[in-house]
Amino acid sequence: MKRIIYLILGCLLLAGCQPVDEEAAKAPVTGFLNAIQEGDLEKAAQFESADMEGKDSLLEDTSEFDALLKDAGFGEAFDAQAAEFQKKETALAVQTYEIESVSGHGSTATVRTGITGIAVNELDPEAMMSDIEAGLTEDIRKYGEEHPEETDQDKILGDLGKLVFDRMYEQIAGRQPEDKVLNFKVVKEKDSDVWKIQSIEEAE
Repeated sequence: MKRIIYLILGCLLLAGCQPVDEEAAKAPVTGFLNAIQEGDLEKAAQFESADMEGKDSLLEDTSEFDALLKDAGFGEAFDAQAAEFQKKETALAVQTYEIESVSGHGSTATVRTGITGIAVNELDPEAMMSDIEAGLTEDIRKYGEEHPEETDQDKILGDLGKLVFDRMYEQIAGRQPEDKVLNFKVVKEKDSDVWKIQSIEEAE
Protein backbone atom coordinates (compact mmCIF):
# COMPACT_ATOMS: atom_id res chain seq x y z
CA MET A 1 0.00 0.00 0.00
CA LYS A 2 2.80 2.39 0.94
CA ARG A 3 4.49 1.63 -2.33
CA ILE A 4 1.36 2.64 -4.26
CA ILE A 5 1.07 5.86 -2.26
CA TYR A 6 4.73 6.70 -2.92
CA LEU A 7 4.21 5.95 -6.60
CA ILE A 8 1.20 8.30 -6.77
CA LEU A 9 3.08 11.03 -4.92
CA GLY A 10 6.03 10.58 -7.23
CA CYS A 11 3.80 10.97 -10.28
CA LEU A 12 2.23 14.11 -8.82
CA LEU A 13 5.63 15.61 -8.09
CA LEU A 14 6.82 14.80 -11.58
CA ALA A 15 3.72 16.41 -13.07
CA GLY A 16 4.40 19.57 -11.07
CA CYS A 17 7.98 19.70 -12.31
CA GLN A 18 7.12 19.29 -15.97
CA PRO A 19 8.79 21.99 -18.07
CA VAL A 20 6.36 24.68 -19.09
CA ASP A 21 5.03 24.78 -22.66
CA GLU A 22 6.64 28.10 -23.62
CA GLU A 23 4.62 28.72 -26.76
CA ALA A 24 1.34 28.06 -24.95
CA ALA A 25 2.39 30.28 -22.03
CA LYS A 26 3.31 33.15 -24.37
CA ALA A 27 0.02 32.99 -26.29
CA PRO A 28 -2.17 35.00 -23.86
CA VAL A 29 0.55 37.63 -23.48
CA THR A 30 0.98 38.18 -27.21
CA GLY A 31 -2.79 38.09 -27.67
CA PHE A 32 -3.28 40.68 -24.93
CA LEU A 33 -0.55 43.01 -26.20
CA ASN A 34 -1.69 42.74 -29.83
CA ALA A 35 -5.21 43.65 -28.72
CA ILE A 36 -3.87 46.69 -26.85
CA GLN A 37 -2.00 47.77 -29.98
CA GLU A 38 -5.33 47.56 -31.82
CA GLY A 39 -6.97 49.64 -29.07
CA ASP A 40 -9.43 46.82 -28.37
CA LEU A 41 -10.01 46.58 -24.60
CA GLU A 42 -12.75 43.95 -24.89
CA LYS A 43 -10.49 41.66 -26.90
CA ALA A 44 -7.62 42.22 -24.45
CA ALA A 45 -9.85 41.20 -21.54
CA GLN A 46 -10.40 37.79 -23.14
CA PHE A 47 -6.79 36.89 -22.30
CA GLU A 48 -7.18 37.71 -18.59
CA SER A 49 -8.22 35.13 -16.00
CA ALA A 50 -11.50 35.66 -14.17
CA ASP A 51 -9.61 36.21 -10.90
CA MET A 52 -6.91 38.47 -12.33
CA GLU A 53 -5.22 40.22 -9.42
CA GLY A 54 -5.69 43.98 -9.36
CA LYS A 55 -5.78 46.18 -12.43
CA ASP A 56 -2.98 45.84 -14.93
CA SER A 57 -0.08 48.27 -15.09
CA LEU A 58 -0.53 49.29 -18.73
CA LEU A 59 -3.91 50.96 -18.94
CA GLU A 60 -5.97 53.45 -17.05
CA ASP A 61 -9.14 52.35 -15.28
CA THR A 62 -11.72 53.38 -17.87
CA SER A 63 -14.85 52.46 -15.87
CA GLU A 64 -15.17 55.99 -14.40
CA PHE A 65 -14.66 57.54 -17.84
CA ASP A 66 -17.33 55.28 -19.37
CA ALA A 67 -19.80 56.04 -16.58
CA LEU A 68 -19.25 59.77 -17.00
CA LEU A 69 -20.03 59.60 -20.72
CA LYS A 70 -23.17 57.54 -20.18
CA ASP A 71 -24.47 59.97 -17.57
CA ALA A 72 -23.63 63.02 -19.67
CA GLY A 73 -26.21 62.16 -22.34
CA PHE A 74 -24.37 64.02 -25.11
CA GLY A 75 -25.78 61.79 -27.84
CA GLU A 76 -24.57 59.06 -30.16
CA ALA A 77 -22.25 61.24 -32.25
CA PHE A 78 -20.38 62.43 -29.15
CA ASP A 79 -20.20 58.90 -27.73
CA ALA A 80 -18.75 57.67 -31.04
CA GLN A 81 -16.00 60.30 -30.83
CA ALA A 82 -15.28 59.30 -27.22
CA ALA A 83 -15.04 55.62 -28.18
CA GLU A 84 -12.67 56.42 -31.05
CA PHE A 85 -10.48 58.49 -28.72
CA GLN A 86 -10.36 55.69 -26.16
CA LYS A 87 -9.34 53.20 -28.86
CA LYS A 88 -6.52 55.43 -30.16
CA GLU A 89 -5.34 56.28 -26.64
CA THR A 90 -5.26 52.61 -25.63
CA ALA A 91 -3.06 51.76 -28.63
CA LEU A 92 -0.43 54.26 -27.42
CA ALA A 93 0.24 52.13 -24.32
CA VAL A 94 2.02 49.41 -26.33
CA GLN A 95 3.86 50.69 -29.39
CA THR A 96 6.35 47.83 -29.55
CA TYR A 97 7.05 44.78 -27.40
CA GLU A 98 9.42 41.83 -27.20
CA ILE A 99 9.09 38.71 -25.07
CA GLU A 100 12.43 38.25 -23.32
CA SER A 101 11.97 34.96 -21.48
CA VAL A 102 9.52 32.36 -20.19
CA SER A 103 10.08 30.57 -16.90
CA GLY A 104 8.00 28.21 -14.80
CA HIS A 105 6.79 24.64 -14.46
CA GLY A 106 3.63 22.76 -15.26
CA SER A 107 0.61 25.05 -15.36
CA THR A 108 2.19 28.28 -14.08
CA ALA A 109 4.69 30.54 -15.82
CA THR A 110 6.14 34.03 -15.83
CA VAL A 111 6.53 35.74 -19.20
CA ARG A 112 9.06 38.57 -18.99
CA THR A 113 8.32 41.17 -21.66
CA GLY A 114 9.97 44.44 -22.70
CA ILE A 115 7.48 47.10 -23.77
CA THR A 116 7.78 50.57 -25.29
CA GLY A 117 4.78 52.84 -24.97
CA ILE A 118 3.18 55.84 -23.32
CA ALA A 119 2.04 55.39 -19.73
CA VAL A 120 -1.61 56.30 -20.31
CA ASN A 121 -2.49 54.99 -16.83
CA GLU A 122 -0.45 57.82 -15.29
CA LEU A 123 -2.16 60.73 -17.05
CA ASP A 124 -3.74 63.55 -15.05
CA PRO A 125 -7.00 64.49 -16.88
CA GLU A 126 -7.31 67.87 -15.11
CA ALA A 127 -3.76 68.91 -15.98
CA MET A 128 -4.26 67.70 -19.54
CA MET A 129 -7.44 69.75 -19.99
CA SER A 130 -5.69 72.80 -18.57
CA ASP A 131 -2.87 72.39 -21.09
CA ILE A 132 -5.21 72.21 -24.10
CA GLU A 133 -7.69 74.86 -22.93
CA ALA A 134 -6.33 77.76 -25.01
CA GLY A 135 -6.16 75.80 -28.27
CA LEU A 136 -9.53 74.19 -27.64
CA THR A 137 -11.20 77.54 -27.01
CA GLU A 138 -9.89 78.77 -30.37
CA ASP A 139 -11.10 75.58 -32.08
CA ILE A 140 -14.61 76.05 -30.69
CA ARG A 141 -14.67 79.73 -31.72
CA LYS A 142 -13.70 78.83 -35.29
CA TYR A 143 -16.31 76.07 -35.38
CA GLY A 144 -19.01 78.56 -34.38
CA GLU A 145 -17.94 80.95 -37.14
CA GLU A 146 -17.86 78.21 -39.78
CA HIS A 147 -21.22 76.65 -38.81
CA PRO A 148 -23.49 79.58 -37.91
CA GLU A 149 -26.61 77.89 -39.29
CA GLU A 150 -26.11 74.45 -37.73
CA THR A 151 -29.07 73.49 -35.50
CA ASP A 152 -28.71 69.71 -35.19
CA GLN A 153 -27.68 69.36 -31.53
CA ASP A 154 -26.43 65.79 -31.89
CA LYS A 155 -24.16 66.80 -34.77
CA ILE A 156 -22.91 69.88 -32.92
CA LEU A 157 -22.03 67.85 -29.83
CA GLY A 158 -20.36 65.22 -32.00
CA ASP A 159 -18.29 67.85 -33.82
CA LEU A 160 -17.31 69.55 -30.56
CA GLY A 161 -16.47 66.16 -29.07
CA LYS A 162 -14.10 65.53 -31.96
CA LEU A 163 -12.37 68.86 -31.29
CA VAL A 164 -11.91 67.99 -27.61
CA PHE A 165 -10.74 64.42 -28.16
CA ASP A 166 -8.42 65.31 -31.05
CA ARG A 167 -6.71 67.90 -28.83
CA MET A 168 -6.41 65.38 -26.00
CA TYR A 169 -5.01 62.71 -28.29
CA GLU A 170 -2.44 65.08 -29.81
CA GLN A 171 -1.15 65.95 -26.38
CA ILE A 172 -0.90 62.33 -25.24
CA ALA A 173 0.66 61.10 -28.50
CA GLY A 174 3.26 63.88 -28.25
CA ARG A 175 4.68 62.44 -25.03
CA GLN A 176 7.94 60.54 -25.02
CA PRO A 177 7.39 56.76 -25.05
CA GLU A 178 8.94 54.89 -22.13
CA ASP A 179 10.67 51.53 -21.94
CA LYS A 180 9.62 49.14 -19.21
CA VAL A 181 9.85 45.45 -18.43
CA LEU A 182 6.75 43.64 -17.20
CA ASN A 183 6.29 40.19 -15.72
CA PHE A 184 3.09 38.52 -16.88
CA LYS A 185 2.11 35.69 -14.57
CA VAL A 186 0.11 33.20 -16.64
CA VAL A 187 -1.75 30.07 -15.58
CA LYS A 188 -3.33 27.16 -17.41
CA GLU A 189 -6.97 26.91 -16.40
CA LYS A 190 -7.99 23.44 -15.26
CA ASP A 191 -11.40 23.37 -16.89
CA SER A 192 -10.29 24.38 -20.38
CA ASP A 193 -6.49 23.94 -20.47
CA VAL A 194 -6.37 27.49 -21.85
CA TRP A 195 -3.61 29.79 -20.61
CA LYS A 196 -4.71 33.14 -19.15
CA ILE A 197 -2.98 36.14 -17.57
CA GLN A 198 -3.36 36.18 -13.79
CA SER A 199 -1.33 39.29 -12.95
CA ILE A 200 0.94 41.93 -14.50
CA GLU A 201 3.73 43.54 -12.51
CA GLU A 202 6.74 45.69 -13.30
CA ALA A 203 9.91 43.61 -13.22
CA GLU A 204 12.55 44.50 -10.65
